Amino acid sequence: MKQIRISLYHLAGWAFFVLNVLLTYPPGFVEQFGMAGLLFKTAMFYSIMAAGFYTNYLLLAPRLLAQKKYFPYFSLLLVVVAAMVGSFLLHARFFDWYFGTGDMFFQERLTVAPYLTFESFFFMAISTGVRFSTDWFRMQKMREEMRHEREQAELAMLRQQLSPHFLFNTMNNIYSLTLDTPAEAPRAMLLLSELMRTLLESIEKDSVELSEEIAQLRSYIELKGLQHPDSERIRFEVSGPVEGLRIHPMLLLPLVENAFKHGDLHSEGTVVEIRLSVDTRTLHFRVENTPSHGARDTTSGVGLRNVRRRLELLYPGAHTMRVDSTPERFTITLEMRLA
Repeated sequence: MKQIRISLYHLAGWAFFVLNVLLTYPPGFVEQFGMAGLLFKTAMFYSIMAAGFYTNYLLLAPRLLAQKKYFPYFSLLLVVVAAMVGSFLLHARFFDWYFGTGDMFFQERLTVAPYLTFESFFFMAISTGVRFSTDWFRMQKMREEMRHEREQAELAMLRQQLSPHFLFNTMNNIYSLTLDTPAEAPRAMLLLSELMRTLLESIEKDSVELSEEIAQLRSYIELKGLQHPDSERIRFEVSGPVEGLRIHPMLLLPLVENAFKHGDLHSEGTVVEIRLSVDTRTLHFRVENTPSHGARDTTSGVGLRNVRRRLELLYPGAHTMRVDSTPERFTITLEMRLA
């Protein structure tokens, strides 16, 4: 399809030149030689021009000039132009015979031979420009396709990294729960199974409903709440019109997971606060937690790095993510434009 489109562009260009010449012939020429005869003459003239044009377009420019073989290129270019000018003179001789005009066309061509030489070089310059422009656009498209393929491969790797990372952390939490409050373990396993089911269903999708992502957050927060019976210190607020909006899956959950994993809900007065709001299709998401002052998890930051990179790939120029850390409060603020 692309090759057909390029061919049509070339045909349109040659048709423009032919029609332009036909429309500028003096009225006397049309009466003397007829429109069909002048069309034949003009078509043959531009056939010679096209032969030189495509010799340069298909052979000289890509095989010599593009390879920086300048001396062979310009030498052969001179030969091609000389052959074109010679063909124009022979073309004039043929039409003197064809129309029975003596040497009228030939003498005219001799007079304008310098102009014909310039015109031939002009068409060679156009040919070179068209060739390199076509190649440049083709290379740009190839680079874009390669970049897209690399990004898709990286996204697939990030998704594969995220699933076991999330499962490993959650299983560790459930193990701790079975030791501290074993009665809550069945409910925790049920919530985990629901989370993993939705995770596996959504992680390979390009996007999910924002309401589905919020439901996943609620399930995870409930699961974490089983470890911390003082639910007043775990707050989750949602506001704004969330229906009908879509988001790439598993972008918000790792931020909430990070707050619980590296936060401190065992000390008096500590909190985890999560606020999600939508305003004119812009998502505002804020997660705050009281940092833990104990030993830091050796896997700290994996989820955040994952989310940062996925945002760069999926929402370039359409998001901001800021992390603020103080001894009293760790805050992640995310704003992103949703489809």
